[in-house]
This record gives sequence, structure tokens and C-alpha cells, in this order.
Amino acid sequence: MADLLRKEGYRSLPLPAAGCPTDQRTLSAIFSYKDAAVLAGLGTIGRHSMLITPQYGPRQRLACLLTEAPMEPSSTVQKDYCVNCDACIRACPTRALEKPGPGQAYSMNPFACRNYRQLGLTCGVCLRACDEVLG
Repeated sequence: MADLLRKEGYRSLPLPAAGCPTDQRTLSAIFSYKDAAVLAGLGTIGRHSMLITPQYGPRQRLACLLTEAPMEPSSTVQKDYCVNCDACIRACPTRALEKPGPGQAYSMNPFACRNYRQLGLTCGVCLRACDEVLG
């Protein structure tokens, strides 16, 4: 896609799904693929901090393409697929997830998740809890 857009005269930069640029001091994305997906109309962000789409729920892998080409959102997702059930918050083994405050989509301690993964433990518990609710 980047090559096609470049041939049309637009600067384009593909960003791999392997990981977005992250500020290691705060464990926050320098460029958020999830927020870009929301702005593109692909879905909404749930209380577990992951993108939820109508087609795949919380299970997708994101890659991005930055470009100057004018584009319209593919659709506009109005529905909030996070049903505010808090299943992901209750299921989190590290207690990294908390009820979000006013105006927040989620509240998360990213260091708790990272430490859990650094112990060699794989998780995905919040993802499974969300899948069960969304069916």
C-alpha cells in the first residue's frame, strides 16, 4: 500500500505490527495504533485498553501506514462495544486494570502488565473475559 501511495506522489511510511514506538519511561505509545484505529472508524477502546471492533471484538493485530494522502474513515463506529461490564477488570491477575475516571476510556497500570510478562507469564485473561461477554 505504501508503494502504491508513493507512486501516486504521496509520502508514506508503513509501521509494522511488531510494536509501535513506545516511551519506555512511561510505557506509553509515542504513536498509538489504537487511537489511530478509532479515528479511522474501525472500533472503540475498551476498559482493558484494547481496540474492540465489530467484526473481531478485542482480537486483532494492528499495523499502521502513515501517509499524506487524503483519506476518509472507512466507517464510523458509533456503538461502544465495551459494555462497561468490568469483566476484564475483575479478571486481571495483576490488578493492572481499574475503573476509569470521568472522560477516560480505561485506567491501567502498564508496569504491572509488563512485570507479569517479564516473569515469563503469558496473560490475555482480560481478552478472554471480554470475548466471553461479547460472544
